[in-house]
Amino acid sequence: MNRTTVRPFTDKQIELVTAFADQAAIAIENVRLFDEIQDKSRQLEEASQHKSQFLANMSHELRTPLNAILGYAELMADGAYGEPSEKMLGILKRLESNGKHLLGLINDVLDLSKIEAGQLVLELSDARSVMKTGRHANQRCQYIFDGRTLVGIVSQ
Repeated sequence: MNRTTVRPFTDKQIELVTAFADQAAIAIENVRLFDEIQDKSRQLEEASQHKSQFLANMSHELRTPLNAILGYAELMADGAYGEPSEKMLGILKRLESNGKHLLGLINDVLDLSKIEAGQLVLELSDARSVMKTGRHANQRCQYIFDGRTLVGIVSQ
């Protein structure tokens, strides 16, 4: 707007400048919101990295002693420390079975973390195979109550 004389703005000119001001305010707010979203995205990515690192460390810290326990249970079952009784063999087999199950769960948690991080690709298998595996696991597990504690027994 180029004026050589002083006179009031017309309603149309005021409406145009108001529209520009409104659009500028919206643009400024959009930039602020965009910056906020980018900052939150960075924070989420950092939190995800910390979570993945924690899961990897937790997995290692749990697997190391669990593998040692499984190794000693196997040595005991094989008679490395003397011939075990039948009752002890049963207990050692349950210990080994439950320890391997726990090791599988730990590995599954780590795999889920890797899938989330894009470090592991999930391949979907035949649903019938998955259902068969689930039925088999369900058939193998039974629980008994020995009067004091709930004991999980996995049949072979």
